[in-house]
Amino acid sequence: MIVEAKRLVCTNHECGAEIIVVRRPAIEKQNFRCACGSEFKKIYHPPKITVLGKASDNARLLVHKM
Repeated sequence: MIVEAKRLVCTNHECGAEIIVVRRPAIEKQNFRCACGSEFKKIYHPPKITVLGKASDNARLLVHKM
C-alpha cells in the first residue's frame, strides 16, 4: 500500500530517480514505475541495534527499579 508523503526510489541503481507521493493512487495493486521501466520501492532503513551492558548489569537495574 502506498501512503501519502512517502519517498520512493527507483530500484535501478544506475537510474537513482526519487519521487514523493503527494496523493494516493487510484489503483493500488501495482507499484509505481520509473521512466527507465524499473519499479519504485520504499527507501530501506537498516535497523538500529543498541548494545546493552552485561546480563548481570541489566539484572541489577531491574532489581533497583522494583
